[in-house]
Amino acid sequence: MNRAALSLPLVFCLVFPLMAGLAWQGLLPGANAQNLLLFGIISGLGFLFGWYAYRIRRIECSENGLTQRMVFGRRFLAWEQVQEFEFSRTKGGKVVGHGQTLRFAADIVGCAELTAEIERRVERTKAAI
Repeated sequence: MNRAALSLPLVFCLVFPLMAGLAWQGLLPGANAQNLLLFGIISGLGFLFGWYAYRIRRIECSENGLTQRMVFGRRFLAWEQVQEFEFSRTKGGKVVGHGQTLRFAADIVGCAELTAEIERRVERTKAAI
């Protein structure tokens, strides 16, 4: 999912409540303020779902650790900081360490390879400790 695809629901969830406020003030004749507000709420829910779907599908593995790219930045978790790793086909993956949790979906491309690499790295790190 592209970050640009999130901009349309974000604009809608900001514009529709603004238009509802104008309609309640009588500045938009013929506009139904309740419908505009409802459209803004629905668009906001669409934006939140899209943001979450984007977040759980953008995870990269490197020599240094895991990087999760999000809409507004990125989070990094070094291999030495990983404390726990869980994976299930229904819930996806969850990597916990150093006060943060990285999650990824089970249906991402290369999920089996990513899961195997994380398990290998976590086992190697725990063996070194």
